[in-house]
Amino acid sequence: MSRFSLLSVIVCFIALGSSLLRGQDTEPVVPPPHVLLQLEQRTPQQMDAADRQLLSERGKELDSAIAASGYDLHDGNWTYEQAVCPLFPRTMLLRYDSDPSSGRGSRFVAVLDRGSSEVRVAPALRSGNTPFRSSYKNDNTYSIFNRIMVREGVLTGTSLSAANGQWVKLALCYAELSGDHPTTLLTDTLYGEALDRNVNVPMRWVHSDGSLVLEFCDVNDPKATIQWDLSFDAHGRLIAAERKRRPLNAPLRQLKTNTELYPIVKAR
Repeated sequence: MSRFSLLSVIVCFIALGSSLLRGQDTEPVVPPPHVLLQLEQRTPQQMDAADRQLLSERGKELDSAIAASGYDLHDGNWTYEQAVCPLFPRTMLLRYDSDPSSGRGSRFVAVLDRGSSEVRVAPALRSGNTPFRSSYKNDNTYSIFNRIMVREGVLTGTSLSAANGQWVKLALCYAELSGDHPTTLLTDTLYGEALDRNVNVPMRWVHSDGSLVLEFCDVNDPKATIQWDLSFDAHGRLIAAERKRRPLNAPLRQLKTNTELYPIVKAR
């Protein structure tokens, strides 16, 4: 946390204490900004009318691509949700799940190009089993992601500034494509939540040859933190992805964190 952020938090606490001393003249306390980031998900009912129309028009191409990837939407109880990636306005990502709580669930992500009839599929699970190479480090997933970036004009032969500084969201978009739905801690809280969770805030490592690594930590799992590392070459192409499990540290604090006091309410 920067000096200025910490100072602003301390000032807020002082102001709150002064208000409480005045008795009944206090105003409602405004919760501090959330420090968590998670990309929006939409159920079929929450999707925009234009997206529902596009999905209806591309039904034939979508069914064909799904069948070619070895999935059968008539076998099992399938549901889907849209992952909204703000850096990919020309692309629709749909995550399909079948029997996720059975231990033999299946999952894949369908990618629709809004400007053409192209549909591609990134397999994640088949009857409870991952592909030979997990989706997040699969060449097919890399290929789909790099094609999206070229189509969207993101990182094409330029530095990461082409993403308008939203590189953390870009990394989360890749995780969504691989079938995951991570939540990352953007900043530490006043009470050292990052230390408890053994989590780094998102970082970008730029090397002298122009290649770079995007790192963020997923805090969805209450028992461990998952670190993601996405490696790009000097031309902005994703060439590798890794995930590392990081055990939690013994808690050193007693007070509740901002994220515990004001939890994110997920869209239904």
